[in-house]
Amino acid sequence: MKIFYYILLIISALIISCSPQVIIEEEIVYETITGQSEIIDPDQVKKPLISPLGGVFFNEQEIELTCETEGAIIRYTIDGTNPSRTEGVIYSTRFRVNIFKILKVIAYKDPLKDSNIVRSAYSFKVGGINYTADGNDINSDLICYSDLSLDISNATDGSVIYYTTDGSMPSSTSNMYTTPLTLSNDITIRSIAYKYGWSYSETKTTRFTFVTEPPLFYPVSGNYDSTIDLVLSPAISGADIYYTLNGDVPDTSSDKYTGAFSINKTTRVKAIACKSGMQNSVVAEATYTFKTITPIITPSTGVYNSNQMVSITSSPDALIYYTINDTTPDINSTIYTAPIPAVNGTIIRAVGYKTGFETSSINKASYAINSNLTQLSTPVADKATGSYLNEVTIDLTSDAGSFIKYTLDGTTPSLDNGLMYENPILINKTTQLKAISYMEGSAFSELLSNNYVITGTVLNPEIISLEDNQICSGAVKLEIDNPTSEAITRYTINGAEPTETDFVYNGPVSLVSGTSTLIIQVKSFKPGWTPSGTITRTITFKLPDPNFNPQDVKFNKVANVIISQAVLGAEIKYTVDGTEPSSSHGLVYNGEILILDKTTTIKAFSSKSGWENSNISTVTYTLTQ
Repeated sequence: MKIFYYILLIISALIISCSPQVIIEEEIVYETITGQSEIIDPDQVKKPLISPLGGVFFNEQEIELTCETEGAIIRYTIDGTNPSRTEGVIYSTRFRVNIFKILKVIAYKDPLKDSNIVRSAYSFKVGGINYTADGNDINSDLICYSDLSLDISNATDGSVIYYTTDGSMPSSTSNMYTTPLTLSNDITIRSIAYKYGWSYSETKTTRFTFVTEPPLFYPVSGNYDSTIDLVLSPAISGADIYYTLNGDVPDTSSDKYTGAFSINKTTRVKAIACKSGMQNSVVAEATYTFKTITPIITPSTGVYNSNQMVSITSSPDALIYYTINDTTPDINSTIYTAPIPAVNGTIIRAVGYKTGFETSSINKASYAINSNLTQLSTPVADKATGSYLNEVTIDLTSDAGSFIKYTLDGTTPSLDNGLMYENPILINKTTQLKAISYMEGSAFSELLSNNYVITGTVLNPEIISLEDNQICSGAVKLEIDNPTSEAITRYTINGAEPTETDFVYNGPVSLVSGTSTLIIQVKSFKPGWTPSGTITRTITFKLPDPNFNPQDVKFNKVANVIISQAVLGAEIKYTVDGTEPSSSHGLVYNGEILILDKTTTIKAFSSKSGWENSNISTVTYTLTQ
């Protein structure tokens, strides 16, 4: 049984040249076959078959027409008229449809009656908008920590993208997208895409919120036993840092960071970073705990073949209190002033005190004296105490069958402290190496204590993300490779030579416009080493040229022109009399539509604080009648 579906199809075609909206209405008849057998008139040509049937599509369609009546001729129209034996195109091969069309098809063959006319409508809708930044898709509102270069695209070839920045719905009279947009302030971007004869894409709306990243601390939170110089570094250029040392939450009325400052007592530092046009960062914090060094007892716990004279050291200027009867020492115990004799069974406990520092942990050493035991030889290092260029590898040897324990942190090795020597020891910074040998049935060896001063020249860091004299149309990342182990890389962006109190590189830094030109200086440091050379990059932030919409230069009657700039927030000045616009000449463009009714040459340039002016863009719109 034949069923007819009647559909009122309304297709809107908005013309880029801003002509009025065109509404096309057509009653379309689709013929389908139910599960029951269709009653066939044997004297009539079977109806033509269309593949694919009409609908809404996101890309052009290839149409195939067939007829089950062998030898039938197929004619079709796509202009809304009815085909017949004499009207329409004779179908011979597949054809493409890429704009709204109403397809009507008939088949005929003598001496049969002509088939019924089959109708199918094809409308097209532009594909959805895609936002990307740094190669990543943006599918929801985004929090940004630096200027963002926003790419807007869609998959429909030949489509044009329009956008707004004020929250209004975009249309063909909005800003036309031609190049990535540079965003630096809180903003909502709405975009659509359009293609002549197609319906607009869905509107994409995304809110971009700009928040300053929190500052970085160097050195990091931890325990320290001597004064440190604290450096606070921004993660984005041009940000100011405010901090407190008393645990209070900082704001812009707190102390402003101007350079490295010293800390010599337990302190909790809180800091925020602030940048104009961006929200303040969250609070970053670090706690620096100054704790007296746990007393180092030499020799340490062990079995010896003679009484020992025990020395104790701790932090400079610390007072050391000790006991020799296995009781807990405190400020009422004996103050250490000279080596302490240790006999069999002596147990020494020691603690350190220093003003402004936390009390040290307690260290303990126990001594067993057996004069019948043979003392092992002191371990031997294959490299003597001294200064060496770059890193060295130390081999340790001792008596056959004995074991070696060693330390690299200044503490005294013992059965309970230090590392078991198994492989050569790599020394790549100034280090005190201490080692003992031991073996069951023998007395511990004397302590080996060697100081290795590692010197050299720090290798030059490499700026891997920037070319010298690079022209930038948006934020760029400063990325540095440091080839020298444990070297600290520091940088400036004002052309000054970096020192050991300047910003510390601890990961990519966003460089944004603040002044039109940044001179970046990078240098690496390592204690006891000659610093690296200074690496320099100069970058210039220059505004891209203004864009004109439409880009067609010929028009009939009236042209409606919009000027846009990819760097949002830049000012555009323009002229329509052929003269060159400048900071003191021309009209300020405020987003209005420029209505032209005669041949006109428009010249425009952009300016923004912290940027170099754009070049002047020129376009001539020619009236053709």
